[in-house]
Amino acid sequence: MKTFFSLLLTLNFLLPFGDEGSCFAQDVIVFDAEPENLGPKVNTEYSEISPTISPDGKTLFVTR
Repeated sequence: MKTFFSLLLTLNFLLPFGDEGSCFAQDVIVFDAEPENLGPKVNTEYSEISPTISPDGKTLFVTR
């Protein structure tokens, strides 16, 4: 089974001299595996955000 995740990022911000800037990005990630609970050391009761995988694909970083 393929699992699809769509990541949508929209930013609005002020630039110098009162100008406004905006940024929009979208990406779709496809996985060929079912989601799996990796236990209490990974799946905690806290809200982890911004998952990032290291360039070598061996480490997952999250922000709390």
